[in-house]
Amino acid sequence: LDIANGRSFWRFNGAVGPNPASAQPTYRFELVSDGSTVSPDGSPEPALPVVARLAGLWDPESRRLSVDQMGVRSSQGEVEGRAAAIFERGKSPGLEMALDVRNMPVGEVKQLWPWFAAGGARNWVLSNIYGGHVETGRLDLTTPPGRIGNGVPFGAREVSGTFSIRGTRFDVAGRIPPVRDGVGAVTFRGSDVDISLESGTVFMTGGRTVKASNGELTVREAHVTPVIGKLRIDVEGEAGSVLQLASYDPIDVQRFIDLKPADLSGSVKGTVIADIPLQRSIPLESLDWQVDLDYENLSLAEPFDGQTITAANGNITVDPTKAVIDAQARMNGSPATLKLVEPLGANSPVVRARSIALKMDDAAREAIAPRLDVLLSGVTEVELDDGSSESRAIKASLRDATLTIPWAGWSKGKGVPATVAFSLAMDGNRVDLRDFNLSGETFSASGALSFTRGEVTSVRFPTARLNRG
Repeated sequence: LDIANGRSFWRFNGAVGPNPASAQPTYRFELVSDGSTVSPDGSPEPALPVVARLAGLWDPESRRLSVDQMGVRSSQGEVEGRAAAIFERGKSPGLEMALDVRNMPVGEVKQLWPWFAAGGARNWVLSNIYGGHVETGRLDLTTPPGRIGNGVPFGAREVSGTFSIRGTRFDVAGRIPPVRDGVGAVTFRGSDVDISLESGTVFMTGGRTVKASNGELTVREAHVTPVIGKLRIDVEGEAGSVLQLASYDPIDVQRFIDLKPADLSGSVKGTVIADIPLQRSIPLESLDWQVDLDYENLSLAEPFDGQTITAANGNITVDPTKAVIDAQARMNGSPATLKLVEPLGANSPVVRARSIALKMDDAAREAIAPRLDVLLSGVTEVELDDGSSESRAIKASLRDATLTIPWAGWSKGKGVPATVAFSLAMDGNRVDLRDFNLSGETFSASGALSFTRGEVTSVRFPTARLNRG
């Protein structure tokens, strides 16, 4: 018996005859092949030589062909199972099939996956999984006569399966770099596909790598366009490597942040959630994503927004509209607590918010709020709200600093409790301290001050009390 189907060719020898063990007129058969080749259309894998054995019964009365023993063996693995075909006049055959795979190369399983079983899952596996071994696998198919070929994809009750895979390469639609040395599983029910990744490594250009784990890529209704997968994956690696990973579609974080992988040092781990388009025609702007990362000892090689950031520990969460940063760091060399909200994109509805608390000496204070040396010297604990593009709201504890109002011949010494709050606005060489409010146990002042090129141009204190009198 010779069967040709596309590039595949099966050659069987065997016997067919009456079944003496049955009271009804049935026929038994046993067919073997020691020289068949499997090469289905659409598969990128090379043709696979196999040997096979089929044994079962044909019941003319019920028009049922049962293959109770079915085995296909390659040089490196084996598929076993059973199948049945039910025939009705004028209809395509109904099929029942159960296949088990043990320790077989992924490429060979791809060749032996029946084209009519879970087409969406099969197509994804053919295009995106390479190398490694299927340690265990199972495929189940049950369809009534007339079902095959009627144009309706199989449902979850009709076809399902799962394959455990080790040492493979997962391609995520050719956008995010492939995960190599992957350990995971492919599970499908009807046209829904779930790809899980226990562990693996993402290799990128330039030799950078990111560890990947606990990954899930879910595809629902793979037969309906547009096909968009939902990816969730934990990542861990050097900060520059994780930034490079986030620069690929659909996230492309460099659309919003002018940082390059070489600009970062430190370690990062966290979770990436993203819509993954499985078709090229889907606009990136329509896709949702979120990056949630914890970092340790993170430093920027170049000043960011004019500020030097080093030794940062904290969290950053980024989505298409905003970046939320919560960190303990050194800012311009001073210990700092940063709570930042940065809008992303020209049409972001998010309002910028920057709350920074620093313990600053004279040099650090000059970098963040210049020209205050006329008033302050020593260590100050400063809270900075930099949400507005026009001004910075600053609040400081002056307990450990010396506060001087030289035009009145007055000063507050170190160790005397006091607080000061004002709004700092800068316009070229001009610096304005608006809504200035100084408060101590026996003194207070409120008003405004202005400086130009470091020189005082005006002081207005409508209310001032510099001592008990």
